Amino acid sequence: MKTRYTIIYILLSAALLLPSAAQSKISPADRIRQSLPNLKGEEKLKALVNLYELTYENDNEQEQIGCLTALIDEARKQGDIEKESYGRISRLCTYYNYDRDDKLNQLMPGEMAFFADHNQWKDYYHAWSLKANNYFFSGEYYTALREAEKIFTDAKKRGSSEGISLALSIMGQVYFIMKDNHQACKNFKAAVNRLIENNSKSYSAFCNLYYSYCFALTSLGNYQEVDRITKDWLYRIDLWKKDRQQKGLETSSLDSRYLYCYLAMAQNEITKKNLDKADSYLKEAEDMGRGQSGIIRGSILSVRETYYRERKDYNKALEMNNESHALAKKFGDSLGVINIQVSRAAILMEMGRKDEAAVIYAHLIDLKDSINSADNRRLLNEMNALFHADYQINEARNEMGQRKISIMAAIIAFAIITIVVLVYLIRARYRMIRQLESNTQQLVVAKERAMESAKMKESFIHSMSHEIRTPLNIINGFTQAITLPGISLSEEERQDAMKRISDATHNITVILDNLLELSKQESLGEIKKKQTLYCNDLCQQAIAMSGIRSTEKVKFEFNSTLDDMQTIKTDRDCFVKIVVELLHNAQKFTEEGTISLSLSRNMQPAILYLTIENTGTIIPSNEKDRIFETFVKLDAFKEGVGVGLSMCRLLAKRIGGSIRLDPTYKEGNRFMLTLPM
Repeated sequence: MKTRYTIIYILLSAALLLPSAAQSKISPADRIRQSLPNLKGEEKLKALVNLYELTYENDNEQEQIGCLTALIDEARKQGDIEKESYGRISRLCTYYNYDRDDKLNQLMPGEMAFFADHNQWKDYYHAWSLKANNYFFSGEYYTALREAEKIFTDAKKRGSSEGISLALSIMGQVYFIMKDNHQACKNFKAAVNRLIENNSKSYSAFCNLYYSYCFALTSLGNYQEVDRITKDWLYRIDLWKKDRQQKGLETSSLDSRYLYCYLAMAQNEITKKNLDKADSYLKEAEDMGRGQSGIIRGSILSVRETYYRERKDYNKALEMNNESHALAKKFGDSLGVINIQVSRAAILMEMGRKDEAAVIYAHLIDLKDSINSADNRRLLNEMNALFHADYQINEARNEMGQRKISIMAAIIAFAIITIVVLVYLIRARYRMIRQLESNTQQLVVAKERAMESAKMKESFIHSMSHEIRTPLNIINGFTQAITLPGISLSEEERQDAMKRISDATHNITVILDNLLELSKQESLGEIKKKQTLYCNDLCQQAIAMSGIRSTEKVKFEFNSTLDDMQTIKTDRDCFVKIVVELLHNAQKFTEEGTISLSLSRNMQPAILYLTIENTGTIIPSNEKDRIFETFVKLDAFKEGVGVGLSMCRLLAKRIGGSIRLDPTYKEGNRFMLTLPM
C-alpha cells in the first residue's frame, strides 16, 4: 500500500439504529452484513456506506472493493447520483492507495466523464488530483506541477473552491519536496484560505492540507502559526465527528485524523524545546495508534525518535530507529530505509560511537550516489517527455538514414521558429493592448509600434529564411550527392561532404539554441544566489570558449589591471556567456585591426568594468540602444538572427549589472559591462 495520505470524501448519511446489548459481541461490520438482506431504499445505502468505512479501517483491498461495487450498483438502481458518485470516487482512491495503477488508469476516463455529466465537480477534481499525485509520488515533479496548474485553471473557470484548493495543495507538495519551503507555505496557505472563504464543509480536505502545512511551517520555524493551525485542525475534526454522529456514520476512521494532528503538535513542541508538552501529545497519538497499520506506526516512531534525541536518551532513540527500520524493510520502502540509516548514524555520532557511524555513512555514500544517478536519469527522462523534439530527432537518427535526419531537423527547426515568432508577437500584442487600455493618448504611438512590430516580424522571417535555407541547401545537396545511386565520390570528397553536412547542422543548432536561450532568459528574474569567482580566470574561460585568437589580419589582446586573486560574486555561466557573445560579435564585424578585452575596477563604489573594443564597422550613435533589441540586425548580410546583444543585456540584468555601447569611442565600437563587486 502506498505510503501516502489520500483524500477521502465522506458523504453524510442518516443514522443507523444502535445495536442491542444482545448483539454486542458481534462486530459492527458483521452486524451490518446480517441486516443488509432486510434493508431497502435509503437505509440500505446508509448501511453500505458504513460497511465500506469499517472495511477501510481494516486495510483490506478486496473487502473495500466488494463493498463499493455493491454500493455503486444499489445507488444506480435507486437513482441516487450522490451515493453512486461517492462509491465511484472511493473506488478510485482504493485502487490508488494499493498501487493498482492498471485499474486506476482503466477506470479514470469513464469515472471523470460520469462526474462531469452529473455535475459532481468535487469528485471530478478529486479524481484528477489522483493523476497529479501519481506523478508526484513517482518523482515526476515537473509533470505533477504542470498537471496541478491544469487543475487550477479548470477549477477556477468553474468556480470550484475544492478543485482550486486541491491544485494549490499539490503545488505546495511539489515545492516542499524541492526544498522551496517558503513557496510551499504560500500555496498551502492559499489552499486553506480558499476553503475558508467559501465556507467549505470538506473537513477531509482541511485535515490533509493542515498536515502538510504544519510541517512546512515547522521547517521555517513559524511555531506560532503552527499553534494556530493545529487548534483549528482539532476544531474541524471535532465538528466532523459531531456531524458524523448526527448522521449515524461511524467515527473510528477519524482517530487517524486526530493522531496526525497530535503528531504535528508534538513535532512543533520538540522544535521549541517544550519536551514535556511534546511527550503529552505523543502519548495521545500513541493511544490512538494502537493496533493501527504500519504506516501510522512508522509516523509515530519517527516523531518519538526525534523526541528521545532531544532528550539525549540515545538508547531509546536507537530502539525507535531500529523499529522504524524493520517497518520500512517490511513495506519495501527503500528511500525510507536510507533516511532511517542517516538518522541512526546521527544518533551514533551524538553518542560518541563515531566508528559505527562512519561505517553507516560509508555505506550510505554509495547508496546515495546510486539514488542520485537514478534521480538524474528520471529527471532527464521527464524533461525528455515534456520537450519531445530532441527525442524525435534522436530516434530519427537511430532509425533512419542521414537524409531523413536532415529533413526531420528542418521540420523541427521551422516548427520551433514558428513558435518563437508567435510567442514574440503575442507578447508584443499583449503589451500593446495593455498600453492602449491604460492611456488612450498613446494610440498613435501604439500604432507606430504595431507597424514596427510587423516590419520586425517580416524582417525576422526573411532573416531566418536566409539563415536556415543556406545550411539546409548544403545538407540536402550533399546528402543527395552521398546517397543517390550513380554518383561516385572519392573518400576525400565524401569526407568533405560529411563535414559540410555536419557544419550546416551545427549552424542550425546554434541558431535554435540562441532563440531558445533568449526565450528562457526573458522568463527568468535576477539571480539571487551567486558564486565567489576570480575575475581574470572568468575572462580566460570566456576567451577559451569563444575560440578567439590573433590572426594575420586581426590582433587580439587581453588587458587587466586586477591581480589574479581579485574576486567577484556573480553567476559563472551568465558572465562567461556575455563575454563570449560580445567577443563573437566583435569578430563578426572586424575584418582587419584589433580586438581587445579589458578589465578594471572602481573602489568607491566597488564596481567592475569590462570593455570590449574593436576597430571594425562603427555603429551609428542613433542606433546605440536599438542594437540591443531582439531580432535587430544592422547588416543583413552578416550571419545571425539578431539575438546575441539582446541576450547579453538580459543576462547582465540577471546578475545585477548593465551593458551599453560607448558613443564616445570613435575608432570602432566599445561595449561596456559594469557589475557591482
